[in-house]
Amino acid sequence: MRGKGPRTLAIQAEEDLQQRARAHNRTQAGRQSLRERVVVEHRIARLVQLGIRQSRYFGRTKTLPASSEAAVVANLSLVRGIL
Repeated sequence: MRGKGPRTLAIQAEEDLQQRARAHNRTQAGRQSLRERVVVEHRIARLVQLGIRQSRYFGRTKTLPASSEAAVVANLSLVRGIL
């Protein structure tokens, strides 16, 4: 038999912050910021689909051109409506 005694409920320390964030998201400005966030997150997801997480090289100097190439492909496919 499990659980001897009454159940307890713990409220997270950030609950007040989450409640305020939910209230902000219901406002006009909050909905606008959520729309902008969706656009950015879709672009990042597209870069991940194009392999941005995998690189042949180590270090920022060598991986920057590879990530730039993926960004160019993502932008071209967005403009052309391909891929």
